[in-house]
Amino acid sequence: MKKVISTLLILIFSVTFAMAQGFGEETTRQLDLLKNNLNLTEVQYKRIGQTIDNLVQEELKIKKILKDSPDAMKARLDEVRRIKIKNLKGGLTKDQIINFDRLELEEKL
Repeated sequence: MKKVISTLLILIFSVTFAMAQGFGEETTRQLDLLKNNLNLTEVQYKRIGQTIDNLVQEELKIKKILKDSPDAMKARLDEVRRIKIKNLKGGLTKDQIINFDRLELEEKL
């Protein structure tokens, strides 16, 4: 009985952990674009994914909170976008940054 309970707890923990590590739809779209064009490693994918996911969530909050103030919303979204690009480039190699700029991926994110 103890083994069954232990196994169930481990299974529940594993599923919960896997769900917590998942990225949203928009984050996944942006990561796949980067991975396909820049050949991201798995480590880069996870690190950049966490950054992008946090900032995508921030963008959604801003859009919801500032929906009645388009100028303030645009200014704040532009700031979040600059932060996202800066953090993203911080996780890339020099060659990947060159390709990022050459392919104008900033405009596609």
